[in-house]
Amino acid sequence: MLPSVLSSMFPWRNQAVEPAPPPFVSGSVVMLGCQCWVLLLTFLLLVHGLCYALILRLSKDSKLGVLRRDPMLAAHFLPQLFAFLLSVYSGAGDWMFRMEPTASGAAIGAHVPQGERIAWIMIGFQVYEFLTCCASPRLRGAANELVLHHVVAILLAVLAYYYQAFQFFCPAFMGMAEMSSLPLAVVDLFKQYPELRRHFPNTNEIARNAFAVSFLALRGAYWPLCSYRFCMTTAAALATGSVLPFPMWVVYIFVAGNVLMTVLQWYWSSLIVHAIYLKVIGDPRHKES
Repeated sequence: MLPSVLSSMFPWRNQAVEPAPPPFVSGSVVMLGCQCWVLLLTFLLLVHGLCYALILRLSKDSKLGVLRRDPMLAAHFLPQLFAFLLSVYSGAGDWMFRMEPTASGAAIGAHVPQGERIAWIMIGFQVYEFLTCCASPRLRGAANELVLHHVVAILLAVLAYYYQAFQFFCPAFMGMAEMSSLPLAVVDLFKQYPELRRHFPNTNEIARNAFAVSFLALRGAYWPLCSYRFCMTTAAALATGSVLPFPMWVVYIFVAGNVLMTVLQWYWSSLIVHAIYLKVIGDPRHKES
């Protein structure tokens, strides 16, 4: 009774009390006694190994026999496609249909279950991608930009999952963006094995067009809009002195990572626009872009 009376008589006493940080509950999604991202990574590696073994048994004279030329590279297709589908179902599905009504007002350090889920999915997936880059030089990109992409993605996913950082935005950046990656998986397969284009020309063309449209829409345009909202939300939280469940260096890494990833999206978008330009003017080089 006495503390409440004193608080009403001396309101300045309340200003000296630091607000409590949001409750920390993230980083413990387990199944079978093991972190779920470890199980996903193990599953992807097992599927990769199975695909590798099956590709070695293909007849050289079959339509898919060309995959034997680089079985490590070809074995990457199916587990990557599965991870893309899982990311889209979880991340994009949550962002568009399953976010809590109050989630949009959540603090940058609040626990958002949908963000935690896509974060552990992304950890397992991107660790797998990084390992395949080490085993297959063609998966690293012309300037090793894909290695950089995977490293940054792993870092941000780990911070989101284990530090409960910016979980509200995770479904947008880690799920919505991956919708353009579904046709990309098919495009990459045809690019890495050009002989398949002769057997499946329509599939190749449909995948290329779907990838170009979805990438420019989701990563070239929608990603920067989400980045703007991310920056405004972060700036507002810092300006109001919000108490966070993680140190400030996590904020700096997220801001720097967002800038870097946005630049990468625009770089890749410029390559797509250039390929479209070559196609419009009738330059056959667009087929190799």
